[in-house]
Amino acid sequence: MLEKEELVTNSLISMYAKCHALSDSQEVFDELPVRDVVSWSTLIAGYANNGFGEKSLELFDQMKLSGMLPNDVTFLAVLKACIITGAIEKGINIHSEITIEEYEDCFLVSSALVDMYSKFGLMHEARFLFDKLPFRNVVTWTSLMEAYAEHGLYGKALRCFQQMQSDGVLPNRVTYLCVLKACCNPMLIVRGRELHSEIILRGFEGDSMIAGALVDMYAKCGSSTEAHFLFNKLPDQTVISWTALIAGYIKHEQNEEAFDLFEQMRSRGILPEEATYLYILKACGNRTDLELGQIIHMELVCRGIDRNGRVGAAIVYLYSKNSSLAEAQYVFDSLPSKDSASWQVLMRGFAEQRLCNATFNLLQRMETEGVPSTISIFIMCLEACKCTSLKSKVYDMHLQILKKGFESDPSIGHRLLDIYVFHGCFKEAKAVFDRLPYSDSSEWSTFVSDLC
Repeated sequence: MLEKEELVTNSLISMYAKCHALSDSQEVFDELPVRDVVSWSTLIAGYANNGFGEKSLELFDQMKLSGMLPNDVTFLAVLKACIITGAIEKGINIHSEITIEEYEDCFLVSSALVDMYSKFGLMHEARFLFDKLPFRNVVTWTSLMEAYAEHGLYGKALRCFQQMQSDGVLPNRVTYLCVLKACCNPMLIVRGRELHSEIILRGFEGDSMIAGALVDMYAKCGSSTEAHFLFNKLPDQTVISWTALIAGYIKHEQNEEAFDLFEQMRSRGILPEEATYLYILKACGNRTDLELGQIIHMELVCRGIDRNGRVGAAIVYLYSKNSSLAEAQYVFDSLPSKDSASWQVLMRGFAEQRLCNATFNLLQRMETEGVPSTISIFIMCLEACKCTSLKSKVYDMHLQILKKGFESDPSIGHRLLDIYVFHGCFKEAKAVFDRLPYSDSSEWSTFVSDLC
């Protein structure tokens, strides 16, 4: 009788969680006189599956404190929670627990570990665990390929695809979507065409997602004729396929064609999405077409999406590239939240216009607001140092770089060397040169010639 009651209550916890009624799941759980591993795992999984990773991990810790040992279902849930919360260290610790509890040989748990390491970009660890899997199906292969492609390791994604087929595992539509993404490079156009032929033979060309991915691949490879041909064959030309074609043209600096497509899309009543606007704003900046950019800006204001993170940064980029830095500053200041991209775009605008004080003031503002400084931020500031006659500014910048531990970065070191030589500070230049992680003879010759 007790077992039946436990089964019913655990089923209730699961049902409420699947209906997104987590407060009801928690209430049923809290009223349990005795909680077994199933009830704990069901609630932990319920929170993780509904996107509440922190609560899931909190319950996991409570479960262990109560003396209850986790099972495979528990580990699957908390690994997912680690991905949701970006808790890398917690995930690594849980991996150690999985090994201790001897669940690493469980296929589902091992696959979840591969997925977690892949999502964190720790591809060496992901591949090591993948190679230890007792068997590999199309889902695990595709998951690894997707991770490689997501992190820009396109060659490895393609090698995975070949190895998968050599092992006798047939790709599915998701596999083709991943591997087509890996071919979005002009150097891989031949491989992309081979994949296209394979897709036709396998009967996947009629799939709208794959057809759109083919358009995207050809467009990004610069094969606009093939991209347009496939685009015109699409039974349903969605905003995604329009955006893919526009993005391809912009990538290869065919801005006029991209603008024409943008107008065609709107004339057919298709409302641009955020990604479409991002590409068009980039093209307006690249072509220094302020007038069209301002029209797009007003359209974004009317749609109420002008202050979204990436869109806001793109508008700042538009005005910065057109030397309208007052407008760029105004848009930047009006953003409710500023991501690293918007800070970098505005700083690049100041640095390119040799507005030294504005560049340095923006860096100081970043520090005040607790925004992490990156290597690329300091590279821009160093470029701005060339236009100041105040050597103290250069010294201050160098001191900040030392505090951040960035001096060992070759890009930073070379720019510091260049700036000190530019200002005639040869003693400081020599000190920087001696600390460069590697220095070839040509760099030494350049340095010596500047001294002379």
